[in-house]
Amino acid sequence: MRTTRTSRSALVGKVDIRKLEHYAQNDPDAYGYSGALCRANQGIMEFVEMFKAPIKVLHPLLTATQEGNYNGTEGISALPFNGIILAHSNESEWVTFRNNKNNEAFLDRVYIVKVPYCLRISEEIKIYEKLLNHSELTHAPCAPGTLETLSRFSILSRLKEPENSSIYSKMRV
Repeated sequence: MRTTRTSRSALVGKVDIRKLEHYAQNDPDAYGYSGALCRANQGIMEFVEMFKAPIKVLHPLLTATQEGNYNGTEGISALPFNGIILAHSNESEWVTFRNNKNNEAFLDRVYIVKVPYCLRISEEIKIYEKLLNHSELTHAPCAPGTLETLSRFSILSRLKEPENSSIYSKMRV
């Protein structure tokens, strides 16, 4: 399950107004279990750009990870959660989030996995080939050397200028 929306109901679900004709608003049968935590129970929830979300939206994640349940948007009992929350973000957003003292409760529940950029031309070419082979461009013409040139450019943009040599020699290494 993947979420990018930044409303609380996107995480925990909300009352399905179509069911209010038959059930009371606080009846569990009237609740729409469509939130990311509901659908990812006993699975994995992907939270895209988590640290951009307002802090109030993130509060259900605290109880879900600590106590194994969370409260919905209405007066129904706590909903169970047994799963993994996989969030990703840019490093600058993570640093801002980490340095905010109001987020201390979250910091104890976060495990950072740093994923470095690919810095080998051959591996970068394989990535582009895989992307092309699984797209509508599979049979589109591609000039010789295009993927290698694109790979070199991408890798050069990721390297930092070394003090004692050129960036091109660093790329060859």
